[in-house]
Amino acid sequence: MKKHPILFSGDMVRAILDGRKTQTRRVIKRLSSVGEISEFGHSPTIGYDFDFRGKHKLWNSMSLESVLDRCPYGQPGDLLWVKQTWRRSTPNLPDGIQYRANNLLIYFDNSNKGRAAREWANEKSIPRDGVWRSPRFMPKICANIWLRVKDIRVERVQDIVGSHHNFGWDVNPHVWVVEFEVVK
Repeated sequence: MKKHPILFSGDMVRAILDGRKTQTRRVIKRLSSVGEISEFGHSPTIGYDFDFRGKHKLWNSMSLESVLDRCPYGQPGDLLWVKQTWRRSTPNLPDGIQYRANNLLIYFDNSNKGRAAREWANEKSIPRDGVWRSPRFMPKICANIWLRVKDIRVERVQDIVGSHHNFGWDVNPHVWVVEFEVVK
């Protein structure tokens, strides 16, 4: 079982916590062990399902199974740690990490994780200044929401929502559909 980061906005974090969100869709831009890709689409080549250009702009072909094996969000059974807007608590509160989506404050207690998080925050000189920090820079040690991947699949946006809706996505990109459950 591997652990992978995944970034969510505050609204999406609240939906996950409320049980209203159990999957996410992300445009396919990267394949594990391949890197950044472009022009991802169905392959006309017999024996392959998808074609794309790799980092050297050369064409590559892969089966659906090979593409799914390279999903950057993991495989069924893997864990996702949610990156969200966060900050170190302000000086008027006990030292800890606060999450903007639900205003939850988790104190740095004397547990192993609490001590490790406090040491990390001190080592990185994260100030207790009340400034919210980008989810992009949230470390795994500060994650408070963990998701277990239940299923991964590839779909086109217009196939998901119906061909009469395109939400402005004229290119109709392929997306990862990642189904998950919250780990208690």
